[in-house]
Amino acid sequence: MKTTLYSRLALGSLILGFSAVTSAAHAGPGKITGPHVDKGASEIELTGTYAFNYDNDDYEFENELEYEYGVTDKLLVETEVEFKKENDHDTVTDGVAVGFRYELGEVGEYFVDTAVGAKYKFSGTGGSDRLDLNLALEKTLQSYKFRSNVQARHQVGAHSADGVDMRFSLGGYNKLYGLDAGIEYFADIGNLSGQSGYSAQKHYVGPIIGSEVYLPNNVEFEYKIGYYQGVSSAADDGTIKYEIELEF
Repeated sequence: MKTTLYSRLALGSLILGFSAVTSAAHAGPGKITGPHVDKGASEIELTGTYAFNYDNDDYEFENELEYEYGVTDKLLVETEVEFKKENDHDTVTDGVAVGFRYELGEVGEYFVDTAVGAKYKFSGTGGSDRLDLNLALEKTLQSYKFRSNVQARHQVGAHSADGVDMRFSLGGYNKLYGLDAGIEYFADIGNLSGQSGYSAQKHYVGPIIGSEVYLPNNVEFEYKIGYYQGVSSAADDGTIKYEIELEF
């Protein structure tokens, strides 16, 4: 699909705006981002999670819709909007974010492919804004692919808390009967200045499976679904995650 930069950005903005009207950001398990950037490529990604506990009716349904564009073969810019619905409360816009990701080196140049990035989230609920600093890693060993993300979060502005929150994720993937299958682990460490042990952190582990379909005009459609078991006291008992991605 041959389009200009402006038409791609306009399309992403249109879809984000439409989602804000029609949709219901993910806590706990989310997407593990790779470091690679494709110049001129656009991606629209929807990541949703449904978290629940077995011993009560509490649940939380979150959606994060993101648009990415590869400005160069190293630099990617992104914007996203998040929505949240908790128990019987109304759906709220949890925030809008803008950011970038920069790939370091060429693919395979170093032992681990690496990208760094930052994202600024404007609160949609009247609370503090947030600055995220991100590290994305990827290593391929024969038919296996491993990815890891490290994220530091700091609240900014009115009502902001002191300290830095840390998040970590790790995934291993391979082909299984023609499908993309893997195991993923997520850790929400929380505020580093107020730690009270493993049980107060949120840790999850579980399988993910998916596939991709190639459409006309060089459009790629990819989908994944996973289930994650909470393995610490503070974590939700179970979380279902889906990822839908369209690249053009």
